[in-house]
Amino acid sequence: MYLEALINTLDTSFQSSEFQDLQHDEANLDDSLLALSQLLGDFSNGFYRSLNLSVISGEYVSHPSFVQNLDSLTSKLSESYLVDQDSVEDLGANRLNDLIISCFRIYKSSIDQYRYLYAQVHREFTASDGIHSFDAIKNESFSGLHPSLHAVLGLASDFRSTNIALAINDHYPVVGPDKLRQLILIREELRDRSYGSDQVFRILLDKCTFLLRKLQFRYDLNKMKYQYMVDFVERELGTEDLVQDYFGEFDRITELHYDIDSRNRIQEFSHYYHISNGKYARRESLTYSDFHCIVKYQKHANPNWNKLIEICDRFKEEAAEIAESAFNKRAREITSNYFANNKLSAKIGIPGTGIDTVLNEISEIEFLQKETKVHNYFPFLKVCNYIIKELDILFSSGKKSEYADNFETIKKLLDHLREYESLLREKFKWCKEHRFLAFQLPYEECVQEITVNEERIKVFLASSFVLPINYPIVEKEISDISTQLSAYETISKFQSSISDDLSQIKNIKETIDKTDKRHIEILSVFAAIVLFVSSNIQIFTRTETVAQALRFMLVFGYVLVLFVVLIWLITRETVFSLRKIPWIHRIILILLFAATIASFHLSSDIFTDDKSRSAIKKDSISRVYIDSLIQVRVNKALKGKK
Repeated sequence: MYLEALINTLDTSFQSSEFQDLQHDEANLDDSLLALSQLLGDFSNGFYRSLNLSVISGEYVSHPSFVQNLDSLTSKLSESYLVDQDSVEDLGANRLNDLIISCFRIYKSSIDQYRYLYAQVHREFTASDGIHSFDAIKNESFSGLHPSLHAVLGLASDFRSTNIALAINDHYPVVGPDKLRQLILIREELRDRSYGSDQVFRILLDKCTFLLRKLQFRYDLNKMKYQYMVDFVERELGTEDLVQDYFGEFDRITELHYDIDSRNRIQEFSHYYHISNGKYARRESLTYSDFHCIVKYQKHANPNWNKLIEICDRFKEEAAEIAESAFNKRAREITSNYFANNKLSAKIGIPGTGIDTVLNEISEIEFLQKETKVHNYFPFLKVCNYIIKELDILFSSGKKSEYADNFETIKKLLDHLREYESLLREKFKWCKEHRFLAFQLPYEECVQEITVNEERIKVFLASSFVLPINYPIVEKEISDISTQLSAYETISKFQSSISDDLSQIKNIKETIDKTDKRHIEILSVFAAIVLFVSSNIQIFTRTETVAQALRFMLVFGYVLVLFVVLIWLITRETVFSLRKIPWIHRIILILLFAATIASFHLSSDIFTDDKSRSAIKKDSISRVYIDSLIQVRVNKALKGKK
């Protein structure tokens, strides 16, 4: 470990005979100051080389005792290495010690910058739900330094402005003009300054070039061009030579995984996919990169949603086997969310997937996000787009007439869209403020070992082959979803208002129809009563007995009842559909039918009796008439005799 070696170097350097033999008497003071400046210069070169390589190798995320080593290094830069003074007024010793103290102040400033990088990175490892607003760091003044320390101050400035700055850009890559300008300026400075064979700055130049290459790749994927000016020269990102030496492997993987649609890349990508898929089929251990390769292939090159779901479930088993440092733990949490999101995409991609399945899946993702404190916006963007497609179908021109039937479904979908649009905005804000990367490799896969001047050096790249998220474009997508939500809410309110109006019109029409039917029924009953009364008056003038009158009244009344029932049936729509006639009405109709049959049967007996009585009456009348004729003839005969 570079920090541990640096601590040991402090002891050997400041306890060497060259340092111990420094003379601080007035006669030898100038020579001692020159010798001390040379010693501090040589030590500073080694100090900053070790400090730079510590950052480059990623010791701040990989070594468990990093903080303790940093504290130990800070405590070493104390007065224990100062020149012994014969007295307080020993001016020679004071001048030598002032030089050492000033140099140590520069070292401590660089260590504080390194500690700041560690704090920024590990702040994300703790995954706090709060938002870190800003960092305030006071500029430390180094005015009045001995001329020999200006070179040391330059090394400290390079450490801060290049290595620390590139490390922060690596952990938090952002698509935007500010970060792009910063990287371009760092690269121009590294290229313009002659570092000769300095391997540290050669690595940093390559690292800066690769970070620019990823930005350029993201711009190309989003069909964007970015122009800028350096030293009054117009340039366009992508027209420059962005080839790297040390990060070429990451660059190749980036192109393969993110440029699948390119005909030039699909064959090479398929080759690597078959290697990873072969390991998967043989149940061999897969790297995060292998998983990413298989998911990309099954999602874009050759969509197979069921296989994608299977791969995402397999990751849960494999991820637990990675060494659990703070960095790797966070990588597992971020990548677990990545695969959960892809599983959701796969289920949405399966034809016929219902809203309930999607909501169950997003509920599991919400639980995972609370557990891991990784508030990725993507699943909510996916669900919102899914709901919008469902609403597009329901609001299509062919479905407008069915709005009333689909009202409850539309209402539920709008409620869900409103809920997830709000969550989408909340999660997007979190991702943007945390400069979130959607996929994270563990430390072991973020490191490549390179050879520089026959020296093996570990090179750590936190973002590896993963491209940064283009948040401005995502923000536009979210804005479009919000616009769609507002439009659908307006359409729904309008359609709901129309449905209410139609319902009211229908109710009014039904009321009018019922009123008309009621009027007809009332008039029918009234007419039946009038007929019944007038007919009874005529019946009473033509009948000889009360029994006959009652009989005719009952018959006529029954006929009028049938008339009223017929009118009632005619004014009912249900008369044409036997299934819609209520049971009570069916019973009444059956009773009336039975009564009609019975009345015909009874009337036949009545008519028979009436005929008999009529015959008897006629016979009696005939006899009376004959008797009267006989009596008339007898009376005439008696008169003749007289």
